[in-house]
Amino acid sequence: MKNIMKKVIKLAFVAAFVAVAGYGVYTNQTSDAMSDLALANVEALATGEDDWSYRLFPCAHKPWNECVLSTDTRRDPCSSSSYC
Repeated sequence: MKNIMKKVIKLAFVAAFVAVAGYGVYTNQTSDAMSDLALANVEALATGEDDWSYRLFPCAHKPWNECVLSTDTRRDPCSSSSYC
């Protein structure tokens, strides 16, 4: 009778350990982190669509400017995108 009781107690400890370990693995695999795309969407919605327009930026190695989508209102506006 003592032998059976020891086996039952051991089995209960093993079952409890497996349950705790399984729950730990489960919580590590399910994260609430947002994807990069979702974060970019949130950022875009937070800044508002009205702030974005094409602005002139000087090219680093060329004598002309490029026209880039930006929120920098200190830059002169331009009509469409162009690159150095």
